[in-house]
Amino acid sequence: MTPYLDRWSGEFRSHVDLISYDESFRSTHLPRCVHVFTDIERLGAEDRERAAYLWKTLRRAAPEIESLNHPLLAMRRYELLRTLCEAGMNDFDVYRLTEARRVRRFPVFVRGENDHLGAESELLESQGELDAFVEGLVDAGKSRDTRIVVEFLPTKSEDGLYRKYAAFYLAGVVIPRHLFIGPHWMVKEGTRIRDDAKLAEELRYCTENPHTAWITSVFKLANIDYGRIDYGIADGKPQAFEINTNPTIVPAEMTELNRNNPRFVTALTVAFAALEDRNGGAARMNDLQRIPLDPPLKNRRERFVSRTLALIARRQLRPLV
Repeated sequence: MTPYLDRWSGEFRSHVDLISYDESFRSTHLPRCVHVFTDIERLGAEDRERAAYLWKTLRRAAPEIESLNHPLLAMRRYELLRTLCEAGMNDFDVYRLTEARRVRRFPVFVRGENDHLGAESELLESQGELDAFVEGLVDAGKSRDTRIVVEFLPTKSEDGLYRKYAAFYLAGVVIPRHLFIGPHWMVKEGTRIRDDAKLAEELRYCTENPHTAWITSVFKLANIDYGRIDYGIADGKPQAFEINTNPTIVPAEMTELNRNNPRFVTALTVAFAALEDRNGGAARMNDLQRIPLDPPLKNRRERFVSRTLALIARRQLRPLV
């Protein structure tokens, strides 16, 4: 959010405050406004419960104001992909490394359950290759508990290239973000093809927004109100790969918006402003009413220790001059 807010959001910057979970957990009051809970997939079970307490307090005190992404109901990657498979919306399955179910179809790849780093393995063609990869993980001291096995579903188009679509969703509004096209099955920014034809195809996708109804249905099933979905197309059918609840809006290193970014940034700002307008309109954060946390999540001593540690950490993390 920070690069977008500081460089590209214009006057809307003053309407948004970014608050860490640690800061929220040591608070005694919450501002009476829309709250968007992000990075759900990165929270441990205890922190999700703490965040849910904040959600419940907000909803009880101000039921007319929206809160986005319920910390306990928003699906994370494994639950989402399993649910989509069971519902027939995805044509591939997913497994935890620690569960008893055996993989039914190869090839597969291994990735983290809650990170956004992509595949940790190449495509594994058999149970033997999967067992050998898991043995290597354990030998390297890496946990099986945080990794999943995903069945590989080919999404290669007739031209021999893979396409990864991405779209933002904000409280019912679908905003296409990008279309990466490349020769590798895991298409990333660094492996995409950027010729005129591919960039024109990306622009058509972002302009036409052809998968709005499907994207909306996936987010509703996932109980997620804000995030970015990454997906592909197999035999004409969309296939969801993941939903990131704290996606990059504009890369931090970008100093000049290129071709597709102005449209996207404008559309996202309009959607945020519309969300704000239907929930009471704009107000400076300092002027908002406060909702008390009764009781607070932390007592006075715990709040003091937490605040002190945060100040020390910020001092230590300052860049060298």
